[in-house]
Amino acid sequence: TIIEGPDAETLSVFEGVMDYLSYLAYRGLDSLPHAVLILHSTALVPRAIAAIVARPFRTIRLVLDHDAAGRAAAEQMARAFGTGVIDEASLYAGAKDVNEWRMITGGKQDDARPG
Repeated sequence: TIIEGPDAETLSVFEGVMDYLSYLAYRGLDSLPHAVLILHSTALVPRAIAAIVARPFRTIRLVLDHDAAGRAAAEQMARAFGTGVIDEASLYAGAKDVNEWRMITGGKQDDARPG
C-alpha cells in the first residue's frame, strides 16, 4: 500500500499497518508529510523496490521489524538504494517492532532513543 504525501522526495517503509499507526501515534501525527509504503509482508520487498525505483525518492526511512525477515528486508533496501536509506530500528531497540515498543513503553516522543 502506498500513501502519498506532499514531500515527494521522502518515503517511509513500514512492515505492517499497526507499525505505521504506532509510529504516527509516537510522533503525535495524523499522517506523515511524505509518502508511506506499507509492505504487509517482507516477501513483497522485491516488488516494493521495483515500485520505489520508478519514483524520485532521495530519502527512504525504514521502520521494519527486528526479526530476521525485517533485517533481511532492510539489507535489501540498503543494497538497492545505498546512502539514501535511513534505518530507524534504533528507535524501538529491545522490541520486535515499533508497535510492540509502543505497547511496552507507552512510546511517547520523550522516550526516543538516539539513532
